[in-house]
Amino acid sequence: MLGVLLLSIVQQGQTFPLPPFVREWTHLLDRSMGYMETPTVAGSSVYFTSGGSCVSFDVSAQRVDWTWRPRGEQYARSVAVDEDSVYVLITASGEGPGWIAALDRATGEHKRSVRRSGEDSPMAAQDGVLVAMTEPRTLSGIDTAKMEIIWSTEVFVEKGEEEFKWWALRSPPVISNGQVYINTWEFETLALDLKTGEIFWKVTNSRSQVAVADEAGVVLVSQGGGLVGRQVKSGQVIWRADGDANDYAGVFAGNFVTLGRNIVRALDIRTGSLSWSVDVGDQNMSGGYQFGLVADSTLIIRSMDELVAFSPTGARKWTVPADIGFSFPIWIQGDKFVCTDGERFLGYRTGEYDPIPDSAAGRQELARSMASQYVLLDNAERARLKSMGADAILPLAEAMAENGRLYDKYKGREDEIDNFRFYSLVMDIMGDLAGIFYGEHTDGIMQIAEALPKGNLARDNLLRLLADRGDPAHSTSYFLIQVADIPADELEFGKFSSALTSLANSPEPEAVEFMIGLLQNEAVDSRVRELAYVNLARVGGAAGLKAVLAERFGRRLLAPLEKRMKLSELVEDSERRTAIIDTRKDDDGTLWALITSDAMGSYSDLWIVHRENDKWVQPLFTGLTQVSRRIRNRPDNVEQSYKGYSVSDIVAGLWFDLLVGEKTVSSDRDGDGLTDLMEERLGTDPADPDTDDDGTGDLVDPWPMVKPRTLTNKEAFFAAVFEARYHFDTDVSPAIFTGEKGMEPFEMPGWHGPVIWTDEERRSNRTDKLSGLWEEGVAFLGFEEARDFDDDSPPSGQTITWNEDLSEGTVIISTYYGGLNGTGYFVRAKKFGNRWVVIEMYMQYIS
Repeated sequence: MLGVLLLSIVQQGQTFPLPPFVREWTHLLDRSMGYMETPTVAGSSVYFTSGGSCVSFDVSAQRVDWTWRPRGEQYARSVAVDEDSVYVLITASGEGPGWIAALDRATGEHKRSVRRSGEDSPMAAQDGVLVAMTEPRTLSGIDTAKMEIIWSTEVFVEKGEEEFKWWALRSPPVISNGQVYINTWEFETLALDLKTGEIFWKVTNSRSQVAVADEAGVVLVSQGGGLVGRQVKSGQVIWRADGDANDYAGVFAGNFVTLGRNIVRALDIRTGSLSWSVDVGDQNMSGGYQFGLVADSTLIIRSMDELVAFSPTGARKWTVPADIGFSFPIWIQGDKFVCTDGERFLGYRTGEYDPIPDSAAGRQELARSMASQYVLLDNAERARLKSMGADAILPLAEAMAENGRLYDKYKGREDEIDNFRFYSLVMDIMGDLAGIFYGEHTDGIMQIAEALPKGNLARDNLLRLLADRGDPAHSTSYFLIQVADIPADELEFGKFSSALTSLANSPEPEAVEFMIGLLQNEAVDSRVRELAYVNLARVGGAAGLKAVLAERFGRRLLAPLEKRMKLSELVEDSERRTAIIDTRKDDDGTLWALITSDAMGSYSDLWIVHRENDKWVQPLFTGLTQVSRRIRNRPDNVEQSYKGYSVSDIVAGLWFDLLVGEKTVSSDRDGDGLTDLMEERLGTDPADPDTDDDGTGDLVDPWPMVKPRTLTNKEAFFAAVFEARYHFDTDVSPAIFTGEKGMEPFEMPGWHGPVIWTDEERRSNRTDKLSGLWEEGVAFLGFEEARDFDDDSPPSGQTITWNEDLSEGTVIISTYYGGLNGTGYFVRAKKFGNRWVVIEMYMQYIS
């Protein structure tokens, strides 16, 4: 995607300036550049699309030279440039045809057009030929003088899948020495003749950028998991090498240079041998804002972690952290250069900023000046603003408020300006404030928030900040007023989250009393009660601890299966976890129903129930499961059969004759209320009504394969965390708890369905029925070490992180239902006497 743009920089023969860098100016675009679009640079002009228009911007003069918009409901989507024209791909709203228009580079005047159809796709122009997609699956060469198609070549293969209709190029065509190289969304690289469209060669499974070394007649492409040097005309493989070029490929000082998975590699153009390589970040990470460019004798690489300038030998000339480094450079002249982030142009020069003032008054004045221009600042300046700490808090809050007002002002007025900019600014400033606000200026932030209308984006976020970090001595009375007169059963967490979070973390007596009242009122939203439950022991003194201990429950037997399945609410509703599929009456007039329920682990499990005294009773698990729509692509998601009939046929009507009265379905050898099929699914013993011999039958035993026993100190810590995490949870489906290595099984109260203790080896091998229901309804529970996301140190190997005297510990408790359906909660527990009690809990990650 960067090929055309990079050539422009190389042609200027400019070496890249040396740091430090100072931002001199910023030009804001009314609307962002086209999605995934790289602006095209020619001389000092930059051409791009923005808000459906084509724009010419002069970077040396810092001004828009002209803007051209197609007529009617048509939109400019991408551009290509040659000596005297700008070519604009135009798409029409709806199903109408599109166009490719030629505009005069100097004036933006429309000259000629040619029709096109199909997906939007990048273009390139050189030697009198514009290369572009003109219809689905077809690449064309267009005579730029006449705007007439001179050749068309089908470059996509029909996949045969209805979902695959994106026949477009992944990046602009690379034109070099009469040849065109393209990379498609079918992950193929093709080489074509620029004048005829003849395909010289094609490479499959090719996912990265192309780089061409014309003098050597070698082109670099990716294939499979490596890099390949091919002869430009024949495509013959000259050499193969390890690595990838997913983020950048170019030519630098006699080498192909690539960036992929945070490794920079330089490969000899003719042999592919490794000249040098440098790690520039975590090799397990990819994606983001990486780029590369060559400027004379300097290679600039931005990885996920750092921005580095390399010499031809691979030595580092200078390095800047990526998070404060500049965005993509598009133009260089002397000690100045211009970058773009898709929403702005930013001009830089070599130089240094004035030092931050020593006095508080001086810092506050500078902070006010910078915060008022926050939209113009680059990441380095925003970091500089944050470095002023408490002196920057109120200026940033005021800037946040102003952008919140602008967000409201331009909401729905898309013809004027893209108001998403203001949303982004509010959230960016919020992130900066969260990094420096720890209670200072609470009153000032409250005043700024209160001056904004209710529902304003900035107001809501400032109140959230106060709830998390505000000084309770100043904020408690403010938040208490907001909720004190609301009926307890109307205190929805989502509506009053800031006020309730603040009060739950406040040690002020009136806040403690208020939260104790909410905890003790079962009519209150469970999320609100949970806030009180996990914080009162920390902030509420003896009264708070007493209230938490009174609420905590110990070992509880499971509710009857009919209640867990909510058979009293059974209806025909595909959105419910337990729902009727079909009903029939037997010869005695008894009504039977085929239903789905996850009570044994899968949303797609089939059960039968019958009607007695106007109630659905005696649920029987059939042992059959429908093919799941949730995991349709998993190899083991195949349709079962029973007595020679498919599950689909059984559901369609055969279920009544095959399942009602069937002994296999109703058999309960040990008479414990769990049928043999249920026990097979759970892993309990179908011949023993009390598998773990603890005196509690398997049907109602919360941990049917674990005996209750006296817990060690560490186990008691885990049990307190487990209970608090699931105290207000309502899930009654089976769960699998994976114990840490060497841990002896023990019961923990909290989960409202049966929990099966397992270990990592058994779970990974899926040797039990429940473990095979990943993504189907079974919950997978476990503990892990509490670590910050930016902590690069190796894991300690200890699940619990203790304080010095072992009176407090932290841990993450995770709950997963599938690969992208899980959470991890940070939990802190403290020992009060001989009891562990949770004093803090919040979601640390969600998947």
